[in-house]
Amino acid sequence: MKNIKSNTVRAICFFFMLLFTYAALSKVLEFEEFQVQLAQSPLLSAYAEAVSYGVIGAELITVLLFCFERTKTLSLYLATGLMVAFTVYIYLILHFSDFVPCSCGGILEDLGWTEHLIFNLVCVILGATGIWIATGNHITGRRKRLHLGVLFVTAAGIMVGLFLSSEHIIKKENNFTRRYIPHPVTEEKRLTLPGDAYYFAGTAQDQVWLGNTGTPFLLTSADFALTVLQEMKIKPDHSPYLFRSVRLAVSGNRFYAYDGSVPVIYSGELGQAEAKTLSHKQAYFDQLEVIDSLSFGIRAQSSKTRSHVLGLLKPQAEPPLELNEQLLKHGKDGIFGADGQLLQDPATEKLFYLYYYRNEFLGTDYGMRKYANYHTIDTASVKRVKSVRLPSGAEQMNAPPVTVNKKASAYGGLIFIESDRPGLHEDKTLRKRAAVIDVYSTEEQRYTGSFYLSRPENIKRIQFLATDEHLFVLAGSELIRYRFAQNLTRYFKSRGSRKPSRE
Repeated sequence: MKNIKSNTVRAICFFFMLLFTYAALSKVLEFEEFQVQLAQSPLLSAYAEAVSYGVIGAELITVLLFCFERTKTLSLYLATGLMVAFTVYIYLILHFSDFVPCSCGGILEDLGWTEHLIFNLVCVILGATGIWIATGNHITGRRKRLHLGVLFVTAAGIMVGLFLSSEHIIKKENNFTRRYIPHPVTEEKRLTLPGDAYYFAGTAQDQVWLGNTGTPFLLTSADFALTVLQEMKIKPDHSPYLFRSVRLAVSGNRFYAYDGSVPVIYSGELGQAEAKTLSHKQAYFDQLEVIDSLSFGIRAQSSKTRSHVLGLLKPQAEPPLELNEQLLKHGKDGIFGADGQLLQDPATEKLFYLYYYRNEFLGTDYGMRKYANYHTIDTASVKRVKSVRLPSGAEQMNAPPVTVNKKASAYGGLIFIESDRPGLHEDKTLRKRAAVIDVYSTEEQRYTGSFYLSRPENIKRIQFLATDEHLFVLAGSELIRYRFAQNLTRYFKSRGSRKPSRE
């Protein structure tokens, strides 16, 4: 019997030596890939670097201790503790993670997460058996159970503590580590447009509507299947103006043409070319979002401070313009410090203002009442815009700013933000041919994940627009339709409407 027990312990020790030797060496040989995998872990993103070294070190130390008879029992404790931690990690992945990443590589490459969990549980049982036999009659069965209990609780507690702490850092403290969502979008269809001067005007009637900077009053539509392209030339009822930047917008069953430098807003019914003047000389503005047929969110310039300001324009109200001077942060960077993009989420009836040069965006209701201030995962909280005031009174940048956020689209409680800023452990070569999209839940006020959108290397700027099922992308002269995967659509709120915000 004594030989059987001794051989059993020896076999268990030999098994763990082989397992941890292989595991440690495979991680060392592919160390950079191992760190990247940890960085993409939905549980340990914030500690990717420390954990990568710690795990390899612990595995190698365990193998070394197995080589000496005097430390055999200690090595069994370490091996079992590591397997308990790995088992708890997989359990958390399967039951508490925002998404389930790809399975790990190495000898277990073909195992799924559930199979991997079963394998680890078997290893834990083997380790506990080895400890029970190796301690022999030196300690009582009660003390053995106590030792194993403390070991299990300690190993599991460390892993749970790392998970909770990492979640806090990633979602609350803005440690700049992205976690990439597996296969979030799938390309379905492409349509080649007559040129590359198009921009998104909105969606309505199961069609994507486009404006054209080269032909300002040309409204173009493509069906959601991207098979039919139609054009309509808008005819304003009165247009003796010197336009600077005419933009088109589509909302519901109506279209809008506007130029805030005139300032004028036209409105007409989709399918009809005639557009009637809805507003003239009521407010100067440089950005506009359609709330409803008689209400618009705008970005203007304050006559008091000469800085950007948000407000509501209601052409048939008295007074028609309501500005909220307190919404935007300006600091010491003048007009450029508050530069950004105004957009809306019609599914949740919220407006957002995305700052270009710091890691923030603002949320308001349709009455322009602030309800939340969000922080993105980027660590650039300090504004980095340098400007000077010219003798004419105008401001001008005297150094290129660091752009934290580029453009965005919002829909269904999610905001999709394009970022040029690389995070930790990211493939810099991939970023040359792909745009990085960071996703935030505006309802839960947290970072959800990121994904890549491929683009040709010669195209530096893309436009995108989110709906309840699709993400439409303009890349050069290509209009591309992607379908959202369930691991993104499950975050959507109020998914009845198809009307998205515009990029």
